[in-house]
Amino acid sequence: MQSWQLYYPQLVPDVMTTTTMMIRNVAGFCCQIMILILILYCTICFRDETISRDAMSALMYGSWLLSTLVGLTLTAYQGVFVNHVVRMTR
Repeated sequence: MQSWQLYYPQLVPDVMTTTTMMIRNVAGFCCQIMILILILYCTICFRDETISRDAMSALMYGSWLLSTLVGLTLTAYQGVFVNHVVRMTR
């Protein structure tokens, strides 16, 4: 047991909490991958209807792609952190 676990026992996650956190993280990661595939598919295959129409449309798809990539990166970091916490508590 770590020294901080003795002083803050409410911060020690139980097995159900960590399993739920891992499942939610995987679900979020899969949804963001699907969104990324959808954005790239629409941008590549339907170029005339999406980014070639005007500058505002191209800016919207670019910002949508960037925000999806940032969210995907944060989800990956969260998965690493959850894995680290689960390994420390077991």
